[in-house]
Amino acid sequence: MIHRLITFCLILGIAMLSGCSDAVQLRGTVTFEDGSPVGIGTVCFDSGSSIARGDLQSDGTYRLSTVNPGDGIPPGTYTVYLINTERGESVPRGDGNFADVIVQTVDPKFTTRASSEITVTVDKSTRTFDFEVRRYQGR
Repeated sequence: MIHRLITFCLILGIAMLSGCSDAVQLRGTVTFEDGSPVGIGTVCFDSGSSIARGDLQSDGTYRLSTVNPGDGIPPGTYTVYLINTERGESVPRGDGNFADVIVQTVDPKFTTRASSEITVTVDKSTRTFDFEVRRYQGR
């Protein structure tokens, strides 16, 4: 009985490890329409059943992870959107003091799964996915 249990656990462990090997190490760059980097926020790849995320660096680059940093993304078709793209800014209040305000940097169309029209199919040959978004124009 113990021998069967050990064998089962070994087979299960091997199956779990081999499933992880399907992950694709995906990175890319996000820019505005003028080519400048989107240097704040998080890129989300959402398949409806799994989500991978990557924090944007100041140069607009990201690297996707699902559970652990750098563990990649499973192959599949994803809707891509950005979150946390707001930045703090101090603006003069008129009385000599400054007020801290939150400034939206990216057009809201690109900040939810429901409104983003950016999609990508990731397979073993996919290594990078660069894309462009519009700046928030205020409405």
